[in-house]
Amino acid sequence: LGGSVWSRRAALRKFQFEADSPRMLLLSLEESASGTNLTASNHVIIVHPMEAATREEAVAFEMQAVGRVRRPGQQRRIHIWRFVTLDTVEQRITEEHQRELWER
Repeated sequence: LGGSVWSRRAALRKFQFEADSPRMLLLSLEESASGTNLTASNHVIIVHPMEAATREEAVAFEMQAVGRVRRPGQQRRIHIWRFVTLDTVEQRITEEHQRELWER
């Protein structure tokens, strides 16, 4: 999702409320507006671990991404998909984030 604030807002509104809108929306964890309601979605796909100043901040970004779909008004089961390349630094970071998530 790119463009000006107004074009992003229009795209999000179309995605959320219009039946003929695209059924997939690609968002950056770093640049997407907080508070966005995406109950039209029920799948969250995380393609890499979030890089942030602290592990707690990275986990908070991921929780926020899931929270955009898991809101009042969501009527479908939510699916979280996480892609990880095995035997890489990415795997280690993801495992650390998962431990942090389970502790919350």
